[in-house]
Amino acid sequence: MISWKPVTRGGIGIVYIPPVNTNYTSEEAFNDIELELQRFSEKSDYIILFGDFNSRTANLSDFYDEDDIDDFVIDNLTDQSDYTDVYMLDELNISRTRNNPDKVVNCYGRTFLEFCKNNKVFILNGRVGQDVIGRPTSRNNSVIDYIVCTPHFLRCISNFEVLEFSKLFSDVHSPLKLSINMVNPSFELHTTELSYQEENKIGKWKFEQVNDFKNNIDGDKIRNVIDELSVYSNQENVTKYEINTVVTNITDILIDSAKATFGTHNFNRNMLNCNRKHNKQWYNFDCKRQKERTEKGTKNV
Repeated sequence: MISWKPVTRGGIGIVYIPPVNTNYTSEEAFNDIELELQRFSEKSDYIILFGDFNSRTANLSDFYDEDDIDDFVIDNLTDQSDYTDVYMLDELNISRTRNNPDKVVNCYGRTFLEFCKNNKVFILNGRVGQDVIGRPTSRNNSVIDYIVCTPHFLRCISNFEVLEFSKLFSDVHSPLKLSINMVNPSFELHTTELSYQEENKIGKWKFEQVNDFKNNIDGDKIRNVIDELSVYSNQENVTKYEINTVVTNITDILIDSAKATFGTHNFNRNMLNCNRKHNKQWYNFDCKRQKERTEKGTKNV
């Protein structure tokens, strides 16, 4: 169950998911919330959800790391940021790893983590504000109450903490306290550093151009690398710097060939223009939903 409160710059969702193994357990709960989240995400990137998810996640990751990106993504997505926004955590000095006193993972927990990954929302518990230490939110040292938000909302958060348990508020849950600054969000303080980034991206790999890719590899540079390796093979001790240099040279050779074969384009990431707009009018909510299902299905294969 989710109740939405529209705000000027985004949406706030209050969530309650019934516990597992009860008469009220619903396998479709996360799907319903996902549909609502994506519907609101069409209007704004400032979305936050909080409530009782009855999900125990331990310290498992709530995002797709770069190492998780597979051939499907490389072949079908122009930029890795289409798949993960983890770079936002790094830019805001927020830990990628959550501190969680609850070491249990239940079935809802795994579903909840997949929900976070597929919709690019981050858990605040155990990594933001005064709760960076990670505190339980319910009995038996469990964490089942969460606040999650979209990457851009992270810039608006002043503090987050789990308060002391009080019978005045709940029978088993501790209150969650979130402080946000929508008047002067933190990203406005870093406009010079974070407001604009331009990256040079290589075009997508095309199998029909594999021979062109091979032909564009610089033979002279390859021979130089082979000569270096021959020298190192006769050395008793090879330094880490020397190994890294060879790896970098090989990487540069392959990248140069890829640029010559598939071309390049400039990718502009405007950090302050959070409302993404698609060029094609036909790319509506149904298309976006189908894209999400396809990506999720591919990850499960």
